[in-house]
Order: sequence, then C-alpha cells, then structure tokens
Amino acid sequence: MTASTVVVPFPSLNDVDAQWLELERQRRLVREQRTLINQTRETMTIENFDHCLEMLLEHEGGFTSDPHDRGNRGGGSTMLGVTSAVWQKWTGKPADHDTMRALEPSDIGEMYRAWYWDAVKADDLKAGLDWSAFDWAVNSGAKRPSRAMQKACGASPDGVIGPKTLALLDREDAMLTINNVHKQREAFYRRLSDFDRFGRGWLRRNDETCDQALKMAAAS
Repeated sequence: MTASTVVVPFPSLNDVDAQWLELERQRRLVREQRTLINQTRETMTIENFDHCLEMLLEHEGGFTSDPHDRGNRGGGSTMLGVTSAVWQKWTGKPADHDTMRALEPSDIGEMYRAWYWDAVKADDLKAGLDWSAFDWAVNSGAKRPSRAMQKACGASPDGVIGPKTLALLDREDAMLTINNVHKQREAFYRRLSDFDRFGRGWLRRNDETCDQALKMAAAS
C-alpha cells in the first residue's frame, strides 16, 4: 500500500503581494498610533509643567534680599524663587539686584524645567506627585524629594530617580505617596536651624502643595 501524496499549492504571486501590502499597512498603522501616543504624551507633560510652574510662582513671589534667608546669604537676592547664585550659574553672567528684579516668568521656565522638573523625572511621575516633587525640589534641591519618594516606595534612597524607582512608584497609590512625601518634607523643615524664623511659611507652603497635589491625583 503506497502512501498518498499531499500536494500543497504555493500561493500565487498576486496572493504574496496582497499579503505583503496588508502587512505593510498594519505596520504603518502601528507607527502612526505610536507617533500619536508620543505626541499626546508630550503635549500633556508640557501642559502639566506649565501648570505646575504657575503654581510654583504663586508660592515663590517676587523680589527679596532678606539676608536671613539662606538663599540670599553673601549679599544675594531672590526673584520668582531663583536666587542670584543660581541665576549666575545658569547664565554664566553676574546677577546683581537690578538683574534679578528684571527677571520675568518667561525668562526662568527653561531653567526650572532643566534643573528641577527634569531632575526629579516629573514627566514620568503620576499627576500630583510630579507637582509635590517639583515644588520641594525648587525649595530644597532635587535630591530631597527624590529620596523621599524612594523611601515611600521602598527603593534605595540614593537621591537619583531611575527606572527601578519609577517602576516601584508606579505600583503605589499616588495619594498615599503624596501624603508620605508631605510628612517627610515637614519633618525635614522642623530639623532646620532657622525653623523658628521661617517655619510657619514653610509648613503653610507644604500643606498647600500637598492639597493641590492630592486634587491633581484625584482628577487624573
């Protein structure tokens, strides 16, 4: 008894062309969807930074040269939350009182994004937590809120937000993390030697930031 032979027909060239064209169409759709997602994400992060910057400037206020403020020590001054020392470092030029008084919000956005927003990886944080981290970074340096977030999610508190920290933060409830960071920020302020002079204002700002952050998280 001989085994029967099964003949499998080869697809025609027209069929191959049609399949290839369909595959290319699907690939093109995927690329277009990815581009749209990236554009939407970029727009959202830009809008969120702009909103957070507006709230920050409400906290920071205008010009001050209070010598008791550690940011103004050595005869410096502060405008819109930017100390003359920081502005001189950013621009590479001297920053006297007249220079600082002349600063406008449009002058400082790029610096705030590069040195504080990006430093805490705010674009990758959940809504509300980005604002909480950004405001504290401007007030006390980026490493403090970074360590606080790492402690809140169980990451190693090295003060550098990387993929591992972001993955752990993503698993956490944003509101719980915001409240945790709020408590750590208050504890930090209370340890400072000039808390008696500035503490009331620091705590008020911390409370306002926390309230705003929680509302942002709830709305997301």
